[in-house]
Amino acid sequence: MTLAHLHEISVPEKVTSCLERRNAVPEGAPDFVRNVLGRIIAGKGESLPVSALPADGNISHKYSALGKKKHKFGGAGLGS
Repeated sequence: MTLAHLHEISVPEKVTSCLERRNAVPEGAPDFVRNVLGRIIAGKGESLPVSALPADGNISHKYSALGKKKHKFGGAGLGS
């Protein structure tokens, strides 16, 4: 039954959207959040060198404020 509803769609060769993605984290966030966590959130974590990550693998709890609706870095929280 699923295959009966399968149909071909056309995909343009070039992107035609004029929308731009917003930054994964606020501009006022600390360097580690913008440069490391921001890249991970944006789906570009594989491009990070291992040296960018903490040696012990732990990320400080002080960055949990980014998950809030409003935080000290200004603007809305992540996923808002």
